[in-house]
Amino acid sequence: MKHNVIFILPILILTSCDKSDIPCVPSDLQKHVITCYPFSNGSLNDVSGNDFHLVNPNNIQPISDRDGNPSCAYAFDGSSRQFLSRHGRFTDYFHKSNFSISLWYKPLGVRDAGDYELILGRVSKFDLEIPSKYGEWSIGLYDCRRAVFSINRKSQWDNFHPLWFSDPFGNKCELESAALSNLWHHLIVTFDGKKRTLYKNGIAASPIQESSGSGSMSRNLGDLVIGRGFNGVIDDIMIFDKVLDQNEVNQLYNLTPCCL
Repeated sequence: MKHNVIFILPILILTSCDKSDIPCVPSDLQKHVITCYPFSNGSLNDVSGNDFHLVNPNNIQPISDRDGNPSCAYAFDGSSRQFLSRHGRFTDYFHKSNFSISLWYKPLGVRDAGDYELILGRVSKFDLEIPSKYGEWSIGLYDCRRAVFSINRKSQWDNFHPLWFSDPFGNKCELESAALSNLWHHLIVTFDGKKRTLYKNGIAASPIQESSGSGSMSRNLGDLVIGRGFNGVIDDIMIFDKVLDQNEVNQLYNLTPCCL
């Protein structure tokens, strides 16, 4: 009996710790991957080996990615019924942990300034009205579809406001939304337990953080939700257990689309 235990245990350890072959992840980041969703051929599987697979409760159909590869991204219609999800237990204690998230998104159409679009987040209620009002943490679009990363009731915004002062009619949100629409954008957010950082298309946003609404913040409750209320396409989601630096951000930004 003792010989059997000695023989089996090393095999289990080698299998569970092999992080050297995660598709489309730079070699120096392989050991830091928590989950990776390339959506190849419409798959909702986590290819990190951790098996945090997604579910598709309303049969959303895959779409071409930013390189034209068929069925390698997911499109959402902006409704509350279209989303992908996973029980959020694997993100427990993110509110006081080191982590980073990388993803690509393409907004479609034009939305009202007050529409909050959830790209990805852990939420204890689905009725998100403003960033992080109910969720533990979230990445979304708000206030003229600017990207915003919220955690612990504070938010880090991107710096996109090129048209505010050039529009004589004051239609700033309509113009900014149109300027953002139908284009792919790369987003990385990082958190070290205190500081929030947001990189859009490889460039770090100014370190301006704002309070984000009222209401209690749940801890270790709720699901990981992707795309609820978002009108657009999402692809290549990766979650890491470390704070990425600028070089690592550049690596991920310059990766070709992951379609296996």
